[in-house]
Amino acid sequence: MPTSSRHVIALSVKASDPGSRYEWALDRGLALEYTPDPERLDRLSLHTGVFHRRKIPVRYHARYFGLEFGDARPEKAERAFAAHRRTLDAVASAGGSVLTVHAGLTRGVGLDFSTLEVNLKHLAAYGQDRGVAVCLENLRSGPASDSDNVLRWASFAGAAITLDVGHVVSSDAVKEGAVDGAAVARKFAPLLREVHFYGEEEDDRHWPLSEMGRIAPLADVAVEAGVRWWTVELEEYSEALSTVAVLTEYLEGRGELVRNFTAASAAEEPSLEGRFCRTGP
Repeated sequence: MPTSSRHVIALSVKASDPGSRYEWALDRGLALEYTPDPERLDRLSLHTGVFHRRKIPVRYHARYFGLEFGDARPEKAERAFAAHRRTLDAVASAGGSVLTVHAGLTRGVGLDFSTLEVNLKHLAAYGQDRGVAVCLENLRSGPASDSDNVLRWASFAGAAITLDVGHVVSSDAVKEGAVDGAAVARKFAPLLREVHFYGEEEDDRHWPLSEMGRIAPLADVAVEAGVRWWTVELEEYSEALSTVAVLTEYLEGRGELVRNFTAASAAEEPSLEGRFCRTGP
């Protein structure tokens, strides 16, 4: 049975992306999930301000390679923790309300699980004080590909969870049949806040969907858990557009309502020239 709240489909955008990517999202009525540059957080409001002014939702994504707040090296963990705190400040100042974070994103970096849990708990509390929910994302490999770890860390910290369906179906445990992908989603369900959506991840490349296929059982769990935010994480415009179409057809086939922000995009500030800029000099 459909719910009264509409689903939001967002496009993933990085601080280093050209302004044309933001314009592409606006032209197609998509919301935004923005990954800032931790060294240039002053650019965050500049890059996302048009969306906020038009009341198009923006969420944030701290996909920070080399900044592990669970790093086994205390000085590195502290540096990463500070970068995430500054990001929460910037997100709150911009009017954002959700930030997805990672643990174990950087290959070759040893983690101390106690440090990870404590720092994640501090980040979740810090974010809550500023009106920003912190979500922990599952990964394709490493400790954060183990759903028990992700659930334990998030539960301890009082954080929510972002379900990356591509990471789930591309993990060795699921591909080898040792773990059922839908069971992972069900385990996360009480803490689920959003979904990162695409077909699969291979060699660090995200691939699109031509049909729901094996993603459908995970998406079913997410919808039934009350998730209403879906971020399409694809770089190529054609792949993003086709995957948005697959997702929209799936949701509408369930009788769900999907928001489109095209009218808001055209309502004001018709010229976007100079609104966006790349990170850097």
